[in-house]
Amino acid sequence: MDHWPCRYALLAGAAFSQGLTLGPLISMVLAVHPGILFTAFLATAASFACFSGAEPYPHTTSATHAQQAIQATLVKLICLCFFGSWSPAQG
Repeated sequence: MDHWPCRYALLAGAAFSQGLTLGPLISMVLAVHPGILFTAFLATAASFACFSGAEPYPHTTSATHAQQAIQATLVKLICLCFFGSWSPAQG
């Protein structure tokens, strides 16, 4: 039997439900400070890039996970320092 149409329908339903639950949260975040959403997107993209960049080099599993975590943390800190210099000082 071919279960792919049923699986695609379940995936579409899950994606739709996820969108319904995230919509009010995103609108609330945008009402508080619009820059938060962009910063979160950049941090997620940086983490994904670090994990994707470390994947082609096979090492032991524990060393790979530690390396990826350190890379992701460093990239996030660099992005925060870089983009933090553009934001106005709060005080």
